[in-house]
Amino acid sequence: MTKCLVFFCLIFFSAICISAQNENISMLNKQTENLLIATEYPTFSYALPTWQKSAEQILSSSSEPWETDLLNHVVADDVELWYTVWSSQRRNIFLWVMRTTGNEGTQEVHAFADDISLSKKSHSPKLVVCNDYEGLCGFSVVDSITDDVFLSVADLKSRAALKVISDVNSTAERKEVAETILKDRLGRSADALLSDLSGMPSLAVCEDERNNTRIITYMVANKDFTSHCGGWVVSVGRKNKKIVSPLTDVTSRISRPEQATLSSKAWYGAIYTQMIPFKKNKKQYYLLTGFKGADLSVKTRVIDVMTVNNGVVTFGAKVFRHPKATYSRRIFQYSTHASMNFFLDKKSGMLVFDHLEPSDPLMAGQPAFYGPDLSYDAYMYDEGVWKFQSDIEITEQMGAKPNKEIVSAQSEQIKSNAPKRQNGYQSGSASGKSSSSSRSSSGSSSSKSSWFDKGKGNNAPNIRNRR
Repeated sequence: MTKCLVFFCLIFFSAICISAQNENISMLNKQTENLLIATEYPTFSYALPTWQKSAEQILSSSSEPWETDLLNHVVADDVELWYTVWSSQRRNIFLWVMRTTGNEGTQEVHAFADDISLSKKSHSPKLVVCNDYEGLCGFSVVDSITDDVFLSVADLKSRAALKVISDVNSTAERKEVAETILKDRLGRSADALLSDLSGMPSLAVCEDERNNTRIITYMVANKDFTSHCGGWVVSVGRKNKKIVSPLTDVTSRISRPEQATLSSKAWYGAIYTQMIPFKKNKKQYYLLTGFKGADLSVKTRVIDVMTVNNGVVTFGAKVFRHPKATYSRRIFQYSTHASMNFFLDKKSGMLVFDHLEPSDPLMAGQPAFYGPDLSYDAYMYDEGVWKFQSDIEITEQMGAKPNKEIVSAQSEQIKSNAPKRQNGYQSGSASGKSSSSSRSSSGSSSSKSSWFDKGKGNNAPNIRNRR
């Protein structure tokens, strides 16, 4: 009798669970339908986060396929995909949901929306699922007639891991597992890192195609405003062998970061947005500009230098020359309420950036009160070193003009290496800069030297275009 009662109860509760799951699926199908019939982008974008959250929650609790006529369904390797394209007013969003099962039977579900920017002359897109070697599985969205690629995701599980580590609401445990997955999957193969990573928007990719050198960085940000960076350097060694060098962030252990020479295993972590090749004594160097995380009051910008010799990566070099000091890298700190711009001026070859000053002279030396004062400083390349230029002038016709003319045949090399916009992260642009700065006449500073030239530069852990 007791066994029969238990059996009956199990059947009863199973029926309730199945009924609830069916109700959830019906609700998700209705949300999907409402999302896809939206005719205006504002309406679509308003409903998108709710749809993504529902898809992730509902499909995580079920191992059954999501049956819907609204989305295409494919299975690749151990990953299920549902996908479609929302189109309106020349805007095309590729909607897709992936579900994968972990080693312990746990399910991960992630919903994505990628702008695939189809042109007016393009045909309908189609999904091409491709299984790469070494266990990597990705896909491409191509034109159904011309086979032009609109979106390429190198590895599905790596894309999912990037979503976890870039979400501040993810737990520290989930971030740790996701970063391990990312390092294991993308870090195992130079070919994977050399592939198209445009479908990985949380990765910042800078490269020198002529010398087959690439640096890829990402950031792990936590709720408590702590953060660290990770990534890889991909280079070519002897006999054209591809070498992958993982980067380990040890920022907190570096006592004098502006003077230190570091390695890939002991790295002053940053997200790099520009990679500018230059030479010193016939040796290849790379000037890197980027940013770190932010705490409650301070943001940090970084200018670093990298060399690669048969896979051995070195960061920092005594190439930043000031009147009274020479630095291995430059670190700028300023208020989270401010933004600091960097750009490579194509006409002069100078790396130009906002000059930082405190909002009040009494706050000198406290980065939380620093911000741009509408004047500009710069570094000009000259025979292997970058010479500091204070309070430069910028005009739309002539570009940046140094205070002291520096003539070098090698500066032409820098002008031809203007940085490109990289995946998901954008560096500053020289366009739109048409002002003439004069710090002494503006009244915003009593000194013609930059605040960091007085030794105020230091280290710290936002991610915006102009940081």
